[in-house]
Amino acid sequence: MSDIRQLPESYVASLREAVEAIDDFGRGGRERSVLYEGRPVRVGYIIGVASQYRDVMPPDLHRRLCEVALPGEEPGDITFSAGAKALRARYNDIMKKRRIKADAQPFAAQWVPTSRAGEPKGRPE
Repeated sequence: MSDIRQLPESYVASLREAVEAIDDFGRGGRERSVLYEGRPVRVGYIIGVASQYRDVMPPDLHRRLCEVALPGEEPGDITFSAGAKALRARYNDIMKKRRIKADAQPFAAQWVPTSRAGEPKGRPE
């Protein structure tokens, strides 16, 4: 029995959608789920499934993954496993940047002036 399994076509379609979702997310959009067999699933789930398959992905999907991937993190070959690794690296990079941005924002939002220049302090009567 061969150890090479083929990724079901329904997952290929969901992986295509995941690539576009991550690209949108990286451009400032909201993180979103993708559909698999009519159900919303997390992008990470689709990436995890694809990472287990070493069969060759369609050339157009490989090209798109190369466009979306981080520089230097493009798929090493044309397998779903390599594509999933590149997509995971892109997703993790986006999440890291968003966490850093979120961590920095509370400090800026905490500063509130207690009075404005030229205005009397205290409550108006």
